[in-house]
Amino acid sequence: MKVKAGYILRKLGPHYIIVGEGLEQMGSSKMLQINSSAAFVWENIATLDSFTVDDVVKLLCSHYGIDVATAKVDAAELIDAFCSKGLIDCK
Repeated sequence: MKVKAGYILRKLGPHYIIVGEGLEQMGSSKMLQINSSAAFVWENIATLDSFTVDDVVKLLCSHYGIDVATAKVDAAELIDAFCSKGLIDCK
């Protein structure tokens, strides 16, 4: 999987949103408000050439100290949200 070009994370007050920016996303109405945990994941995957669900699980476990089972559920839900909004290539 890979973050699509032109989507960036913005912090607006206490809120985080992912929005399209630049020519690639001109006319796009895709926007997703996310929490600070999802923002942490986005910041860590946005610059990667590719990532897997397991990469996100490792990020969550190492940063938040949660168990693998919980991290797998959280990672899958987050990636599904990113995929459904078209923010990442889900291949």
